[in-house]
Amino acid sequence: SWSHSPGAIQLKVLIPVGADAAILVPKEDQMTEITVREGSHVVWEDGHYVAGDPGVAGAREDRKGVIFQVGSGDYSFMLTGQ
Repeated sequence: SWSHSPGAIQLKVLIPVGADAAILVPKEDQMTEITVREGSHVVWEDGHYVAGDPGVAGAREDRKGVIFQVGSGDYSFMLTGQ
């Protein structure tokens, strides 16, 4: 599921046991200075992946948003930007 408000996008995803996935957390075209949190952990800041969240193996940015490589689990991403 997802929700959107000005300057913030929340995305909740459940990945089945034994599966891996690429999750695109979308951004608004005009957003800059993007920060993404998964739960209480910052996983993207200042244009770079921030390691330390169990299950999140890496990330990259493209023109549509930030794409996270994850393993099985329940994830709650919150993207904020200006």
